[in-house]
Amino acid sequence: MKMSLLSTLLIAIIILINCSGDRAVVDRIITDNDIANSNSLSEVPDPQYPPEYGDIGLRPPYYIMVVYGIMDTIGFSCELLVCAVPMDFYGYPYPGARLEVRFQVAPESLASINHTAYTNENGAALAKLVYPAENALQEVQLVVSCVSVADTLTILLPIYRPDLGLNAFPEKLWAEQPGAYDTSIVACRLTNVFDNPIGGGRIVFRALVAGEICGPTSVYTDDHGWAYTQYRIRYEDIPDGHNDPNFIETAVRSTLFGYPDVEEEISLFCYRP
Repeated sequence: MKMSLLSTLLIAIIILINCSGDRAVVDRIITDNDIANSNSLSEVPDPQYPPEYGDIGLRPPYYIMVVYGIMDTIGFSCELLVCAVPMDFYGYPYPGARLEVRFQVAPESLASINHTAYTNENGAALAKLVYPAENALQEVQLVVSCVSVADTLTILLPIYRPDLGLNAFPEKLWAEQPGAYDTSIVACRLTNVFDNPIGGGRIVFRALVAGEICGPTSVYTDDHGWAYTQYRIRYEDIPDGHNDPNFIETAVRSTLFGYPDVEEEISLFCYRP
């Protein structure tokens, strides 16, 4: 019974966190009552708790479960929905109990959050963490407390709609004789939806088809959003098609670590006699 109820709650929260396209659902849940500084902690036991658990399970919380997600923008700022669920001794939430939950974020120079919310009919207290888009990938500490318990999370502020641009200099390579090779500098730029450069993003480089990454395969972007590596192809990697010149089209792929769907590829054209 316990695991069934808790599993249902977790699934509901995960669905809420992942349904980033359904802002109407989020806006209906985050009401003025949820974030208003009003109403005190209800001391009335919830009748749906199984009586065999006794009074221990009904005492104010033993721990807090915190999840976050559903990022949106307000002007040039980003927002995260933070969901805190106080739990009793048996791992049950407090539906309808109107528990006061407090939120703090540090440093406040990087992000802000409404400081007080009350649990709704599902036992969840919701808050919005807001930060300038250019502060993405900065680290903040989020402290969530309810009555005498608290939980602290380290959050790496997410990038809103990250994008990668990829260039290679040169795009055409030439290996003249056996044992020879040619190289190209590969540059990747990380930006957000507002075209702001994002520093501190980890870019993973991979050679496709033929050749290799002879520079670092994992690089953090600088303050201007750039990460650099080097690609190399040997004479022996270019097939002999009995043409003059012989030719192969290869590629390099860059991926943003932690964002597996954010990637970019560039073609390289490699020749030999």
